[in-house]
Amino acid sequence: PKFNRLGDTLTFTASGTDSLGTPIPSPQVSWVSRIPARLSIDSVTGLATAHDTGDVRVVATHDNASDSTLAQVRPPVLVADQTLFFADSLRLGSNQADTTYRRIRDSGTVTLGVAVHASGLAEGLYGDTVVLSSVGAKNSPERIRVSMHVVCPTALVAADTSVAGTFAPGDCRSPQRARSFADLYRFTGNAGDTINVFLTTGAQTDLDTYLYLLNASGAVLASNDDCPGLGRNSCLTQFPLPAGGQYRIEATTFDSAQFAYTVTLTHPVAPSAGTPLAQRTTGGAAILPHDSVNNTTVVLAATGHDNNVHDTLRLQVEVRPVSTAFTGTPTDTGGVAPNATLGVPLSVTVPNLQTRW
Repeated sequence: PKFNRLGDTLTFTASGTDSLGTPIPSPQVSWVSRIPARLSIDSVTGLATAHDTGDVRVVATHDNASDSTLAQVRPPVLVADQTLFFADSLRLGSNQADTTYRRIRDSGTVTLGVAVHASGLAEGLYGDTVVLSSVGAKNSPERIRVSMHVVCPTALVAADTSVAGTFAPGDCRSPQRARSFADLYRFTGNAGDTINVFLTTGAQTDLDTYLYLLNASGAVLASNDDCPGLGRNSCLTQFPLPAGGQYRIEATTFDSAQFAYTVTLTHPVAPSAGTPLAQRTTGGAAILPHDSVNNTTVVLAATGHDNNVHDTLRLQVEVRPVSTAFTGTPTDTGGVAPNATLGVPLSVTVPNLQTRW
């Protein structure tokens, strides 16, 4: 038999036959509970009372014969299934094992736990109600308002380094793109710092990434979908930081795709001084110092060096008439060239006048 409430009563009865198989009318039986603290029983009448949860063996004895049965004291604790209104629904369900091993005594308490996993949720505050009910308990059901603040973890990325990652279930959802998984990275910058951020997928540039730069309060400062020259990969180039402090990089996807990626943060620094300027004609012939040519333009050239392999370089010169003083402001700028380990040839074309530089 099963007792559904503490304090419930039940009268046990017994029947039997003699050695010839003839039923014994109204046998005189002595009743015993193996755990009286859990289930007490009157030895004569067989009236049993439930006191605590669990299983109890009840023994009936007649003359020299005895037999037993198992009584169960299990008041059900019902945890109502509750669907949370998160972006991806999570269901809180009752665990049958908990109702077997967690006991609630008349004057005692029991701690019940509910675990909610935040995988796949965007940052933010979530709330709902947990309903706890117990059959026969006072003030049942009990409604408990709960809230959960989801904060996506951020990984540190240092300037001029790359970090590999993967968009996959278990990541946070993008605050900007609800269908997409996202990973967050943080760095500290100074006002006026210029940074480059690249979100790339190696040779598979058709994988569609999306890149955001946010300030410490979470406001979007810049974003990019497709970076020129990188297919569907993303980048933010030559972005000046408006203030000192912590910034966040949000790496995500255009849609809900899953794939591996690399985030690269560069902090451009001034390149080394270029080699001394050389002068030549547009055809490539060298022009000696203080010499003159009949060309309308001349080419000024130098080799640039930069320790940051992610940078690009260009040559800027200030060209003034001989009688005019220098101001420190470039008058002519050459084309942009990607950096190279052994140095980058740079040049700029200027009018061929009686000038100095």
